[in-house]
Amino acid sequence: MTSNIQISILLVCYNQEEYIDQCIDGILIQQVNEPLELIVADDVSIDSTLERIRAKVSQLNFPVNFLPSEENLGIGKNYYRGVSACKGNFVAFLEGDDYWTDSLRLQKHINFLKDNPQCPMSFNPYAIFLQNSKKLIFPKLKGGLNPDF
Repeated sequence: MTSNIQISILLVCYNQEEYIDQCIDGILIQQVNEPLELIVADDVSIDSTLERIRAKVSQLNFPVNFLPSEENLGIGKNYYRGVSACKGNFVAFLEGDDYWTDSLRLQKHINFLKDNPQCPMSFNPYAIFLQNSKKLIFPKLKGGLNPDF
């Protein structure tokens, strides 16, 4: 039996209760034309990260798979098990302290990748918010690829 899931959102997290609500909100606003799933690879958080996720994803109308873990695996092994669980033809990576602000973010990437099958991946510019100083930093991309924000 083959899956009709086109997009897997892989949420990798560990002790990110302070940020996880906004992270999940970024998933909730996505407008996509494809079947999707959410894979939650929590690395045995000892704060309320996992409980907050469970409370928020009850609003989702697509499958959510919480990967079980009894021991802290570390970021590499946690990512590996997360990717291994993804059923979609496309995988969107998201960490628990990151969030998406564009409701069409996923659909734009899917459209681009479908239109450009020779391209193995896509990404978008990002900004870093420094909470203590309230500064927003737009890192420069290497290799002369500095898109207009």
